[in-house]
Amino acid sequence: MADSEDYVELTTPEAHAASHKSGGSDEIDVTGLTPADHASRHESGGDDKIAVTGLTGNMVWVDRGDPASNDWNVGDLIKDGTWRDLDCSGIVPAGTTTIAFKVIMSNSVSISMDFHLRKNGNSNSVNEFRLTNQLIDVDISGFGIVPCDSSRFVEYNASDSDFWTTLSVVILGWSILS
Repeated sequence: MADSEDYVELTTPEAHAASHKSGGSDEIDVTGLTPADHASRHESGGDDKIAVTGLTGNMVWVDRGDPASNDWNVGDLIKDGTWRDLDCSGIVPAGTTTIAFKVIMSNSVSISMDFHLRKNGNSNSVNEFRLTNQLIDVDISGFGIVPCDSSRFVEYNASDSDFWTTLSVVILGWSILS
């Protein structure tokens, strides 16, 4: 940077904690987490959990593990271009704030068919997970994290068509305040 002023000389750094709204810290506790401990949890059926402290509580990510099948398939979902409730309460526990989904879809006739997920009660399309097919008879997949309401519902919308060949939805995990 011989031809320009040095960036460091142009700025006055602030203390990092002062940049927080309440002057808090960036605490992430991984005490006692060693690679061997981590591997042993999975061998005994444990979950991946990441605790984030310093918020209004601890937010914990829960990996669902290895589900044996999809949670919803093409015949389980109404495909009419209307927003519908998707009840996730049989899978995710009370206190869940967000849910991670995997969606696989295809159809036999048309391109530009959509599948959407959003927080129950939202009305704008800016903050939603949307998957749109671009080829006929080719499966596409996508992953999205969607906030849920306190009853653990989200909303979905599948394009109005009788030509869905694949529409599979599975919950991969969720975050929960503890």
